[in-house]
Amino acid sequence: MIKEKQDIITNSYSNFSTTVNLLQSDVFNKIFGWLKANTGANSNLRTLSKLNKELKSLITAKMFQTPVKGLLKDFDQVETISKKILESENDLDLKDFNLSAEKQLTIEEISNGLLNDAMIEANLRAPLKKMLYRYVTTGMPIDKAEAELRSYILTDKESLGFAERYVKVLTMESLSRFDGTINQRVATDYKLDGFRFVGSNIKTTEPQCLGLTKASGEFAQYEVNGKYRVEDIPKIIALMKRVAKSTHKNLDPSNFFILRSHWGCRHQILPTRLLEKDKVEFEGRLSNDIEDVKEVEVPKAPIIKFGSDKRFDDYINGENVPDLIKNVVDKLPKPREIKSKGKDKGSYYSSVTNTLVSRIESGKDTFFHEYGHHVDLHMAKNNSINETKQGLNIRSSKMKDDFSKDLKNINEKFGSDALGKLKEFLKGKEDYRLYYRGFSDIIDAMSNGVFFDDYGMTGHGKRYYKKDLNRKYYETYANAFEAIATNNKSVIKDFQDNFPNCYNFVLNDLKSILND
Repeated sequence: MIKEKQDIITNSYSNFSTTVNLLQSDVFNKIFGWLKANTGANSNLRTLSKLNKELKSLITAKMFQTPVKGLLKDFDQVETISKKILESENDLDLKDFNLSAEKQLTIEEISNGLLNDAMIEANLRAPLKKMLYRYVTTGMPIDKAEAELRSYILTDKESLGFAERYVKVLTMESLSRFDGTINQRVATDYKLDGFRFVGSNIKTTEPQCLGLTKASGEFAQYEVNGKYRVEDIPKIIALMKRVAKSTHKNLDPSNFFILRSHWGCRHQILPTRLLEKDKVEFEGRLSNDIEDVKEVEVPKAPIIKFGSDKRFDDYINGENVPDLIKNVVDKLPKPREIKSKGKDKGSYYSSVTNTLVSRIESGKDTFFHEYGHHVDLHMAKNNSINETKQGLNIRSSKMKDDFSKDLKNINEKFGSDALGKLKEFLKGKEDYRLYYRGFSDIIDAMSNGVFFDDYGMTGHGKRYYKKDLNRKYYETYANAFEAIATNNKSVIKDFQDNFPNCYNFVLNDLKSILND
């Protein structure tokens, strides 16, 4: 039924197709005919004024009266199907649920858009007049003017014509808003506490719609069993606006069911009642907001001394380092030894000797990365460091699952030649080699070293991962730890946008240390 309803909304424009196609053809022929007869010295504003009068009689509100009557039948169909869907979804009886006021308001809105001459003037005639005036005053060559007019006025494989753009969006949007209004009313009146974001996706689907339908990326944190909570709508809207190419300017919790996402959105928000098992799962889930770092109830972090190079003391006690990190470092056993190496030596953490080595020139980012390996190992070994190969941080297989989810999200987000696009993405960042080494390193891990070897970006390379594929999880953990510890807000945002599951795994892992 959901598809049936969407087909009605999508096909609502068919009532207008014959009228609009004839209109666009007549308008193009009229304007182009005038241009050919009024080029060069013969061009003048007086003949243009005559043409504008002809366009006024050609493009009228009256021509839409009959198709509008056909559209009104679609409102009744949408209402009937919407009620059936909501009845089935929530075990309701909506036979006497009165929506006449909402329907009338929506009908008045579309009537105003199509049957009001002032709206026809502003949206259809005025843009044409502006184009024609420019042709006359600038003396644009006829072939260039023809190409521009053809592209704007007529529908082709690439784009819709001027009247079809206006009418199609207006008709579909009016029905879609009416459908959303039904959902909003039912959700409010019956106190439904959940919703599903449903509908099919296409190549041009907006990222926020893709994220909600698939529960992918950062949207996954708000989804349980295909459902979202009404109480999370403000957070979801904030996330939508952050990742979207475009959203409704006035989108807010009060109109979320009605406006949904963006202008012309084909998806639907279906209100539903959360089951007890849904509520339990929602309540059991740790919050994934970065603000949780600040919310951890811990004493002010003490001054930490490593007893070696003073640089390391300065790194960990820096003002920008979150208390969460300082308290984790203070609570866990420290590496047996922390030391500096010369510039010709690399930085590393040895799980065998429990030693952290940081190259003198590397700075605090590298120090925190290597310390992340130390924390990871400690957690993987159930709080007991031993002299074996670095333990898997795939506790209950969750890290592995989260890694796979983020890898899938990256591929969906960037599409074909994802690595090439990610390279350009990183090079667009200020000082990306300084602040985004960890981000690049995760991409390299996800590509098993291809990002480093074939694209020349920061990472470990193919040989490193070929020796042990589990290294990609170790490195991801250390890079997320580094991002949290260095606390660069722009870097953290990009981590959350692109690796939300892995990032939040590490964040919640650290919080669990303080709860023990």
